[in-house]
Amino acid sequence: MEFDVLLFLVSNPNIAFTKEQIYEAVSRDTYSEASYVIKDVVYRLRNKLELQCIQTLHGYGYKFSTDKSAV
Repeated sequence: MEFDVLLFLVSNPNIAFTKEQIYEAVSRDTYSEASYVIKDVVYRLRNKLELQCIQTLHGYGYKFSTDKSAV
């Protein structure tokens, strides 16, 4: 799922997505309050790849930022 989340965000740069939108785009399951799954995947991606370009939008979700000044 990590690769799928990363691919989804990188393929849609600078667009904000809710955790639900990300989950439904990369999973065959329905969301059903599984926001912790996306949160954990983003955490692992940031640690493994040392990514600072995945921005957390508090109260909303995440986006992949190509803006170097925001990173």
